[in-house]
Amino acid sequence: MDKILIKNIKNSIDLIDIVWCEPKSNKPIAAFEVELGKNYRNIFTRFSSFAATNYNPLLIVVGNDYINCRYRLSDPPCPEQFKYNTLGYMTLDKLEYILQHIKHYDGIFNKETLYKFIFNEHSIIYFN
Repeated sequence: MDKILIKNIKNSIDLIDIVWCEPKSNKPIAAFEVELGKNYRNIFTRFSSFAATNYNPLLIVVGNDYINCRYRLSDPPCPEQFKYNTLGYMTLDKLEYILQHIKHYDGIFNKETLYKFIFNEHSIIYFN
């Protein structure tokens, strides 16, 4: 049963658009899921897979409908699932800005550098 559960968790995490890992440890430090439609429930299901792991990356929804995303986050069981996670929202152009700046760091974006772009550039709106 444990092997099936681990496989399901891995498969769900594999569906996330961008999982950013620390270069040396390969530990996930941020996950970005792009949703330009309105299917936020699938995003929250994928993100909840991290709860079953030892990792607690920054979870960021990327989209163009903050109000609907915020509304869906209040649906059960989301509030309970994400109470120990940092969950945020950013627009697609902010994510594009971050990805463009990877070039200036020779493709090595460690946790501190990534967080600098996310937090110092005011790119993120927090849900919790």
